Amino acid sequence: MAFPRLNQWSDKVYQAGTTGGFNVLRDLEKELQRAIPDLKAYNIGLFVEDDLKNVMPIGWVYMDYGHLDYETVESFNNAVGLRYGIVIDPSGHLKIGDNFIMIMPKDYREKVKAERKRAFDRQNQEAMNAGNFVPASDPRRAEMEEGAREVAEKGTSTHKVQVGGEPEGAVADEARPKKKGWGKK
Repeated sequence: MAFPRLNQWSDKVYQAGTTGGFNVLRDLEKELQRAIPDLKAYNIGLFVEDDLKNVMPIGWVYMDYGHLDYETVESFNNAVGLRYGIVIDPSGHLKIGDNFIMIMPKDYREKVKAERKRAFDRQNQEAMNAGNFVPASDPRRAEMEEGAREVAEKGTSTHKVQVGGEPEGAVADEARPKKKGWGKK
């Protein structure tokens, strides 16, 4: 197969640069909401088919062609759809490439995020509690549980590390002066 002819490219450059062009991840929601004002109450997401089994149970739904009336469809096609490669699959779902365009009400999305944070916090608390376990047969159980509780409540702890041979009170973070000839062969 031969290379394309050099004269196939126009003398005029129609679009170039790193900004100013449509970026689907950055601009899709804004452009859709501009063309279809009813979408301002929704968050918009892009998901491939493999994602659907995970995102639909938490409330994402397909954006369908059937959600729009004729005038909105014409406005949408002229303003967004035809310009950015949005297509309608055989089921009536809107897609960009392999990504389904899905919607979720903004207030519901906030509830989902808050519930995820609560679940994350519970999981962290359970992990901390599991780390505090001391066998009942351990003779120092009470002391170890108290120490683990203090560390868990504090969140982090700091320790002074001293290398053997350093004088007491030396600061480990200070850079040592270079010795003459160090690193030369």
